[in-house]
Amino acid sequence: MLDFIEYTLTKAGFAQIMSMDGVLVEVKLLAVNAVAQGSYDIQGVGMPPRVGDYVLLPLKGAQAMSLKLPVIQQQDLITPDFAWQAFCDGPVVSVFNIRNMELECDVCHSKHNYEFVEFSADIKRDAVQAMLKLGWDANTDSQICPQCKLKKAEI
Repeated sequence: MLDFIEYTLTKAGFAQIMSMDGVLVEVKLLAVNAVAQGSYDIQGVGMPPRVGDYVLLPLKGAQAMSLKLPVIQQQDLITPDFAWQAFCDGPVVSVFNIRNMELECDVCHSKHNYEFVEFSADIKRDAVQAMLKLGWDANTDSQICPQCKLKKAEI
């Protein structure tokens, strides 16, 4: 599930195309349809994605996360001008349960607020997985922020 989450905000009504080299381009979103479980049909206007790129979609209620879907097929649409359709793989889920967590680094005691997607029955495990994705050295007993983790690695 975490493979489909990107810690980048995508505004409502828009999508972002993430090229294979990591460049983000914002495009207008026309439609998103779940074709089948784990398969999405996305239509937009602007720079079309290429196979291998990702389409970032807004997640309802998220302040800093987007849904990241790999493009497996793309075609141009006749209208409107510069419109395209992309078929993407994605998670098999109907609702994203977005949670917030307040963290304090065990080393420097700095406080951080993050959000994450609860995707299993183990909310602590889901939170730890999100912290690891954000660069923390984390488990259920300790949390070390990315800056302190980097300093620790330099020693």
